[in-house]
Amino acid sequence: MKDKAKANLQQRKRVERLNKGFDDLRRVLRIDMDTSKIWTLTKASKYIDQLTRLLNESTSYEKNCESGEITKFEVQEFQCPERLHHHN
Repeated sequence: MKDKAKANLQQRKRVERLNKGFDDLRRVLRIDMDTSKIWTLTKASKYIDQLTRLLNESTSYEKNCESGEITKFEVQEFQCPERLHHHN
């Protein structure tokens, strides 16, 4: 019985750490703490995609500026995490 109780305690601690990780992610994404895990992961994935695009655009801009192809920076609207919508 002690082994089963110990295993249950370890599992409970794993679940608590996992839930804390999701809560931390929700805070970073600035979304409601009641958002489901699947939607939290979906929003995180979209946020990462947007950051990747922003980084690629920035890198492309820097290369074009260095080559003289672009002389004026045009600000592209970046969609903040709280603006992410539920899309399938």
